[in-house]
Amino acid sequence: MSDQPVTPNDGSIQWEEATSKKGRPYRVDKEKASDTEKGTHKPALMAKRDFTIVVNWPVTKDWVATSPEVQQIAGITRYKLIYYPQPDTPPGQDPPPIWYDYTLWFTNTEHYDYFFTDKTGDHYENNTYLDRDHFIQYNSDDPTIVSITGV
Repeated sequence: MSDQPVTPNDGSIQWEEATSKKGRPYRVDKEKASDTEKGTHKPALMAKRDFTIVVNWPVTKDWVATSPEVQQIAGITRYKLIYYPQPDTPPGQDPPPIWYDYTLWFTNTEHYDYFFTDKTGDHYENNTYLDRDHFIQYNSDDPTIVSITGV
């Protein structure tokens, strides 16, 4: 898992569009067949337990190691939540149809269907099948992540 992440809009990520609990569009990275070579897929050796854990993940610029509790319960070792303001559109060009101001990056060691809830109460799902960096792009009036649920 690289410390030099892919720029979220560089075209190398396969995105899946989704709608949040509050009806706002967001998107998540999805595994491609070739991703199995980049990540680690391991079969579940024991039944995972569903969980909800309270966190305080504000906007950052760099990777932040998660607490031992988050690592043990959620299987997430680090995160970063980056603000990407929409750049000015050059004259004569159309702006992108949807721009996502925030990208949540996280690295997992367990395979869960994760739901990340921000301070507005909206949540964003990312179902993971590989141990690697994952991404969620979204817009929010208060983007700090306050809880994680895994099922």
